[in-house]
Amino acid sequence: FVGRYMAIQQQGETPQNYDFWCAMWLLGTLLGRDVIVPRPYAPVHLNWYVVLVANSGITRKSTAVNYAKRLLQDYQDPAIALFDARSSAEGIEHTLAELTALHSRSHLAINVSELVRFLGKEQHTMNVPGLLTDLYDCPSYRTNTTMSRGREVMRDVYVTFLSASTPVWLQKAVTPDVIEGGFTSRVLFIMSDRRKRRVAWAAKPPSD
Repeated sequence: FVGRYMAIQQQGETPQNYDFWCAMWLLGTLLGRDVIVPRPYAPVHLNWYVVLVANSGITRKSTAVNYAKRLLQDYQDPAIALFDARSSAEGIEHTLAELTALHSRSHLAINVSELVRFLGKEQHTMNVPGLLTDLYDCPSYRTNTTMSRGREVMRDVYVTFLSASTPVWLQKAVTPDVIEGGFTSRVLFIMSDRRKRRVAWAAKPPSD
């Protein structure tokens, strides 16, 4: 799968390390919670948190992120919820609870082409990094209680995350909680300063 993904992207502009890690994010998203690396006493799930990093307009970060999203949408698995815009921590937990009610598991893919849209300093996004840090370990059971909806149950949680950012935004705009809370230690930051080629009139990559 990874080889075919990268072959399809070979004629595009996105750097090869972007292509590889977008393929790994998509593969981990589709394989789900039951596929693990069987490390003794601490099995590792494949729920990648990946952020592509480069200055604006150089490496086609959004192109890479959006192509992975397009393939996931084409897959059309109703048990996998897709977030492609900003959300609050409460909204994420409510979605996971709804997935549990419908499918007995909570499988969420977050794909946002601009990290600032999802982890900014707005009040409603302040708790998102802490929540994603907590969910990274794929808890088998989690509860949440809200004033409006009462107690919500989330089972077999599995969350993946793919986004993109500029170095300047990471340095200046990310709330310190993102660093201090351990979120960044769970993220793979994929750096590149050049695209694989320049294409004046790019063709749309196939989806098969």
